[in-house]
Amino acid sequence: MPRRLQGRTVHTVLERSEEDLLTEIVLVDDNAEPEGFYPLDPSIDPSRQTEQQRELHALFDTFKANPKIKLVQNRNTEGLIRSRTIGADAANPEAQVLIFLDSHCEVNPDWLRPMLVRIYEDPTRVIVPVIDIIDDMTLQYNPVQAFFRGGFSKQLDYKWIATTPEQVRFGRGYMRGGKAPGLTAAPSPDTVHH
Repeated sequence: MPRRLQGRTVHTVLERSEEDLLTEIVLVDDNAEPEGFYPLDPSIDPSRQTEQQRELHALFDTFKANPKIKLVQNRNTEGLIRSRTIGADAANPEAQVLIFLDSHCEVNPDWLRPMLVRIYEDPTRVIVPVIDIIDDMTLQYNPVQAFFRGGFSKQLDYKWIATTPEQVRFGRGYMRGGKAPGLTAAPSPDTVHH
């Protein structure tokens, strides 16, 4: 995953979240890439760094300087779910809601409050909003034109399944059930461990 996508994700969260609603951002590196994310190898001479390493240093310095960002690095590659659990464990114990974002997400203005309202209305809810698309080659933002839900083929490959307007409408406009990659909000850190 290009580092600029991770930077874009974090920056949109910081820029488009209401200050009083955002306690912190826990950024977890799963140690899946050889250069790692944090801490950076101090033995590498800056003049001999690759472009990717220079980009990594600049991104790390930006994140390190922000008091709202907590950086966590796994010693071993743990995978998505364990990394999310590790991030939940590292989160501020005062947190009332945890929101998980993959590094390829970008949030829109006014994204946070509506999700929090849904959880406040019913603390047993786990929220999965509509996720727009960022092209992984051009980084162009493409808003969703139709609603899809995630599902699995008989071969257990994840795929998107188009929905009809009748399927989208449930209760006050939400769709029941399903799993989606990218962004999920859980009512509390305890929910993550159940």
